[in-house]
Amino acid sequence: MTIWLGRDAAQVIIEQANTFFPLETGGVLLGWRDGEDRVVVDIVGAGPKALHGRHTFIPDHSWQVEQIDEAFRNTAGDLDYLGDWHSHPAGVAAMSSEDRPHSDAFRDEFATL
Repeated sequence: MTIWLGRDAAQVIIEQANTFFPLETGGVLLGWRDGEDRVVVDIVGAGPKALHGRHTFIPDHSWQVEQIDEAFRNTAGDLDYLGDWHSHPAGVAAMSSEDRPHSDAFRDEFATL
């Protein structure tokens, strides 16, 4: 799979990471599927009730779901949820030991939808 990240979406991620530095932040990737590839064209932020810490990030899930639903409606289903992203301001650009179990659990939950 190749993930294509649009310039505007990448800029939003950079701006949000810089805004919350040195704390973690994150959000949702929106776009479409093209065979095995994913094309990210929009970002939903962390949300107004998100919690940002030095080594953790908890999104405002309810707010994010509302934003995803709105994007889906406004684009007649063209934009869809593709995944999540979050920053590691004091670390490397890789999944942490805490990220893997959360990612696996989310993947399993999402697969049932």
